[in-house]
Amino acid sequence: MRFLCVASDPAGHIWAGSRQHGLFKITNERTEIFRSEQGIGSNYVRALLVAKNGDLWIGTDGPDQLLRHSGGKFEAISHEGSLQAIRGLAETTDGTVWVGTSNGRLLRVVGSKLVSKTGVEGSALISIRTLHATPDGSLWIGYAGDGLGHIKDGKYQRITTEEGLRDNYISQIQHDDFGSLWLAGNRGLFQVERSQLQNSSQFGSRAIRMRTFGRNDGLPSLQISRNYSPTSAKDSSGNLYFSTYNGLLRVNPKKYRGDALVPPVRLERVLVDHQLVGSYRKRDARAFTAEGANLLDLSSRGAILRLPPDHNRINIDFATLSLASPETVNIRYRLKGLSDKWEISDNQYEAQFSRLPAGKYEFEVIAANNNGSWSREKASLLITVSPFFWQTWWFKLGVGAFTALIAGGLVFLGLRRRHRLVMQRIRTKRALEQERSRIARDIHDELGASLTRISLLAQPAVEPKDETIKKKLGQIHSTARHLMRSMDGVVWAIDPEHDTCDDLASYLSSYAQEFLEVAGITCRIRMPLELPEHSLSAQLRHNLLLAFKEALNNIVKYAEATEVKVTLESENEELILKLEDNGSGINPMAESDPNRPASGRGLENMNTRMKEIGGTCVVESSPEKGTAITFQVPLRGVI
Repeated sequence: MRFLCVASDPAGHIWAGSRQHGLFKITNERTEIFRSEQGIGSNYVRALLVAKNGDLWIGTDGPDQLLRHSGGKFEAISHEGSLQAIRGLAETTDGTVWVGTSNGRLLRVVGSKLVSKTGVEGSALISIRTLHATPDGSLWIGYAGDGLGHIKDGKYQRITTEEGLRDNYISQIQHDDFGSLWLAGNRGLFQVERSQLQNSSQFGSRAIRMRTFGRNDGLPSLQISRNYSPTSAKDSSGNLYFSTYNGLLRVNPKKYRGDALVPPVRLERVLVDHQLVGSYRKRDARAFTAEGANLLDLSSRGAILRLPPDHNRINIDFATLSLASPETVNIRYRLKGLSDKWEISDNQYEAQFSRLPAGKYEFEVIAANNNGSWSREKASLLITVSPFFWQTWWFKLGVGAFTALIAGGLVFLGLRRRHRLVMQRIRTKRALEQERSRIARDIHDELGASLTRISLLAQPAVEPKDETIKKKLGQIHSTARHLMRSMDGVVWAIDPEHDTCDDLASYLSSYAQEFLEVAGITCRIRMPLELPEHSLSAQLRHNLLLAFKEALNNIVKYAEATEVKVTLESENEELILKLEDNGSGINPMAESDPNRPASGRGLENMNTRMKEIGGTCVVESSPEKGTAITFQVPLRGVI
């Protein structure tokens, strides 16, 4: 018969769990067997724990469940979620019973129910192999591939090979009376101080010093048994016991409290693309050939390995010397410049690197004895990798200069083309202005002369006696003079010499004074001393002038005013022209009077002309205050 787990209670009873025959209770007088029909639920018992209060905790398979034996009765502990094989049972100093399962769940017993410990399970739910409690109140968890877990005062910590742990597969855990923790796993048996494990997060990857035990220390087998609880124990004398597939291992911790010598480490040889390029003191057989005369001597300090940029692979062999237990030597290496992280060599005395980028590197290797003491002196090799020609500074400088030259050329061509376009627009504008000047002169000279002649012919030296003829000649004379005044406005509008705001103000002032003087209306002009130096287009001046004339004409005809105030000002890149009278006022929203010709067309025409040049026309009127007409024209972007 094969027993899987054994435990003893304070009464001196021995409890043993078997695979098929249930739970055995062994005393000096007799042996009692409990099977599924006696209330344990399954004949497959894989875990036992005797609590400090005398209760026996039992983990079974088929079904997977936890039971408590107390007062001669078995009680099944309920749980939520999936509960697979129970591989670890432990009781911490506060009396809490903990359960670890093969699907990575860590649970604790609360009353008669199992409750999951939150913040412990990883995303992959790594299998738990063992649990162990230490007198300081800590709970230690051995994982299958995820290192060592630690819980104390509600805080969880995980320690792996990244922090210096020798093995990520932990199957058995025990503590001794000297502050050390003993770990058994796939790579053998290890000893480490608990304080180092608890403070591992405060130090680098070399912080944890572990002592490794091999065959020269009497270790019979590297195959540690697992998946049952308990698989290790401690007796009253402080001796530790670990179960293996070859038998029981006993350890006396008192014998392993001293430090051993740290093994030296050195570089043996270097191969680049399978070609030997360096050897320790050139002891390689190829070093004595003509080809080996150029080999790098790895024993010399400051040796530099210079590599071409097109290398593909680098192999660096190193060795350590340990007469006590060579298989327990720990070796780590790193390539500074590529990574500052230490790599574990796994007893493979070789480091391999693929093609390295151009730059400077330093290969370092260190070793530790089975007591976890690391060598202070490291074996090192400086490595320099030459860059490809396109990675050199002079090539980059040349490419940068060439790029800058091309960019400068493109910028020059762009600026030249832009300059040509600007000059072309200036020439076009100048030609247009010249043509406008010519048209203005022709209109003024030819059409003006003709209208003057018509006006003179309409005033004969001898006044005709026929009243009809006299009336007709008077109309012709008035029409000719009106056309001459209109022609002056058109010529002024298209003449480029009058494109400034000052010319606009001067013309509007003189026109208003002359027009209102004839009508017997007082004209008051308010103009600023300085106006913006904007060039005004012929269209803007033409539409603004006609709207201004329309407003004056309406005042003279319909307002019955005795005074008109004309104001011109510039504000926020806008030109504001305002006419105010003291007349009877008008209703700008009133409908047209059918009895008056062209009634209402004046306001409509003024609004239309302002819209054409992007401006607005606002009319404010009341019988008490008269009428105020405001023309507002934007100057920004006006050419």
